[in-house]
Amino acid sequence: MKKTLISLFIIFFFNSLSFATNHESYKKLTMTKAKGIVLMAKQPLINAKKLKPRDREAELFAKDVYCKSLTNLIKDWPNPLPSGTKKEVLKAYDFIKADLEKENC
Repeated sequence: MKKTLISLFIIFFFNSLSFATNHESYKKLTMTKAKGIVLMAKQPLINAKKLKPRDREAELFAKDVYCKSLTNLIKDWPNPLPSGTKKEVLKAYDFIKADLEKENC
C-alpha cells in the first residue's frame, strides 16, 4: 500500500512542479487544473480509506502526504491573491483552499 501511495505522490509532485516553482504560477491555474491537482493529491487518501481491514496508519500517512502536497503547492502564492486576478484563477484557488479546509489540514 505504501508503494502505491509513494508512487502516486511522485506523479503528483512532477505534475504540480510547474506550479510550485514560480511565485507567479498561480496565474496559469484553471479550474480543470485545480481539480486535477486536488484529485491526484487526494487519490492515495481515498484508496487508504477503502482498505479492508481499515489501516489507520496508512490513512494517516496518506492524509499527511495530501496536506503537505497541497500546502507546499500554494505556500509561495500570495494570500489573498492580488486584485486584478482573473475570476477563473480566484475560483480555482478557492477550490484548493476549500478542499484543504474540508480535510482539516
